[in-house]
Amino acid sequence: MSGRVGQHKRYPLRHRNFKYGIAIFREHWRKGYAIEAASLLLPYYFRELGYGRVMAIVYSFNPASLALHDRMGFTREDTLRQNLFTQGRFFDEVVFGLLASEFETLEAVPPRITVRLNQRLQDQPTDIRQHF
Repeated sequence: MSGRVGQHKRYPLRHRNFKYGIAIFREHWRKGYAIEAASLLLPYYFRELGYGRVMAIVYSFNPASLALHDRMGFTREDTLRQNLFTQGRFFDEVVFGLLASEFETLEAVPPRITVRLNQRLQDQPTDIRQHF
């Protein structure tokens, strides 16, 4: 296993939005697993389940995740200043958001991953947990 990806909070279905997170184990950093995980999760929630918005909260001390969300077309919506205390210090949390309509127009998701995702979704049950 290389890490974990999942939904942190699902608001009532009528709101059609969710919050997700990705945690990659240190020995697997910078190998493309985070973008592949997001490339599996986001189309499933937007296209298959009909959600309209996703939110991710990224720690300011994680420049790779900040860059990933920028590259994937997320909007930096807010900064929660000194909202996290760890390792004896305060850190900011950056709030990212992405709408389904924005997701459908993105060019940032690598085509090889999109093709592989489409093949997986056609060949597999719709339960996303089976992909991880």
